[in-house]
Amino acid sequence: TKSDFKIQMDAENDLTITMEKNCNCCCNKEEKKEPRKNFYLKLKDKEDVNVAIIGDKLALSEGRTSEAGIWSGGVSYIIGQNFGSKADVNLLAKSDLLTKDASDFISKQDFSQIDLTIVCLGHNDNAQGVDAATFKDEYTAFHFCFLPSF
Repeated sequence: TKSDFKIQMDAENDLTITMEKNCNCCCNKEEKKEPRKNFYLKLKDKEDVNVAIIGDKLALSEGRTSEAGIWSGGVSYIIGQNFGSKADVNLLAKSDLLTKDASDFISKQDFSQIDLTIVCLGHNDNAQGVDAATFKDEYTAFHFCFLPSF
């Protein structure tokens, strides 16, 4: 699926991404968001943080035979050890998830309290022979639809 995006950079190197037509995800949401403390300030102040990991079988750490290398536990451990903050990690992953389906998969999730999102997609796309250009378009479309929800 070819994405209909226009990417422009002005003289001050500010990047603007616009979508030529609406997608089927969350682009049409118009919500007023209350300002809240960002992830980095929370870490600095040793406050609890909420992390979401979105992805496929890699995000689920499938194939691991021990606790070593488990994404959710590793992220929580690293944040705790390095910053003294407790991290609540929400794993939003599906073993067979393809990038083109990621927007629909997460569209019903509430990200209003998430401070950091880690996206781990592409394993299944590669295994199914999705070419690099198509993956790039689908990944860009996912990010374009997902990021404005913050």
